[in-house]
Amino acid sequence: MRPARTQDRRKAERLAAEWERELRAGSNPTDATWDTIREKFEYEYLQMRRSATSERALQAIDGLTMYARPKHASDITDAIITEWIAARMADGISRETIKTDLQHVRKLFRWSHDLGLVVKIPRFPRIKIDRTRGTLRRGRPISGDEFRKLLQAVSRYINEPEKHVRWRRFLRLLWVSGLRIAEASRLSWDASARLRVDLNKRRLIIQASEQKSGVDDTIPLVPEFVAFLELTPAARRRGRVCRLPIKSAREISRTVASIGRISKIVTDATHTDGPRYVTAHDLRRSFGSRWAPYIMPVDLQRLMRHKDIRTTMEFYVDVDADSLGKRLEAAAKIAASVEKTPGKVTTRGKQKTPARKKPRKRSS
Repeated sequence: MRPARTQDRRKAERLAAEWERELRAGSNPTDATWDTIREKFEYEYLQMRRSATSERALQAIDGLTMYARPKHASDITDAIITEWIAARMADGISRETIKTDLQHVRKLFRWSHDLGLVVKIPRFPRIKIDRTRGTLRRGRPISGDEFRKLLQAVSRYINEPEKHVRWRRFLRLLWVSGLRIAEASRLSWDASARLRVDLNKRRLIIQASEQKSGVDDTIPLVPEFVAFLELTPAARRRGRVCRLPIKSAREISRTVASIGRISKIVTDATHTDGPRYVTAHDLRRSFGSRWAPYIMPVDLQRLMRHKDIRTTMEFYVDVDADSLGKRLEAAAKIAASVEKTPGKVTTRGKQKTPARKKPRKRSS
């Protein structure tokens, strides 16, 4: 017996009918419909993945479905994939987003092919993305003055005055903690929470299901984060640290991005789709850049919870550039002092070494 893994009666009946038709046809992969493949992928593969990964994959698959409207997997040809990519680029979708979508769709086809549901996997073009050194690759960190400007923009976007304090507090949390937006929105005071702060031990405790790496972790709180948390009276330290009027991480992200556009703080003026304004991730980037000059790369990697040290090293590119600039200035001063050393100058502009004095003869 084959489980449908869904509580929707209509969906379960549709799956049962499709599977019965496949069996009667001799399990011929060409008879498997696109809806069957998609639903099997969702309930048999994606349910074993993190919720964020599953949601992102379904978005990509649904996007292809709306564009191509296939009845069978064989309807998704090499040409359809190429046309879909071109259409998304024409709509201004970034190359990074398109590349991620293709990875999820490719996984759907490979998984279905391994189960015998798909005869041929279409070709997926390689999307090339320009990579530059440093944090300017996807924006830039903002300064303290710019952050204060961002806080001022809250009242110009949020119409209800009683919500201004909540959104400003949330922005400050992102600024002092370096948390990702979904993590910051779920951060709790409660000891039973899967993502919580322990102010007594000054620790951030994260269970595997609550972070991108999927690993249980305990991170020390930086002093500015501790100072932010201590502003909350002990009697009110329960529930979520920041209680926003909306709970969806996607809606929170869009709201912060809208506040960023109102603030007119540009983090990337060279983007092909026009200037990019400060977002929630730029606040995390700013946190890493502020601490980079003071701690070692391996410590910052742990603080930022990066899987790859190369991601962390991007924060040190600007630091290295500043250090190199200071060393060049010091070298220039030394060079200037050498040029000003007194000596006899010839008509050609070269210095002559002073003649040595002959030693006096000792009298007998």
